[in-house]
Amino acid sequence: MAGQFEGGELCCTVAMENLAGFGGTPKKVTYRGATLQLGRNEFRDVMLRLDTGKKSLRFSVKEVCPI
Repeated sequence: MAGQFEGGELCCTVAMENLAGFGGTPKKVTYRGATLQLGRNEFRDVMLRLDTGKKSLRFSVKEVCPI
């Protein structure tokens, strides 16, 4: 099912830097009271979801080695 995400949750403060193109200064944003989830999507890809309350961001985690 599209949009389904399984995994545990962590409530914390997240500081994230976005790189601004070629030689630009990075933009730092702090999200207080954010929720992080590390889990797998419907294709079994490892994903990190950041829910700030106003928006939800998803990041694919590549090259994860099994323990």
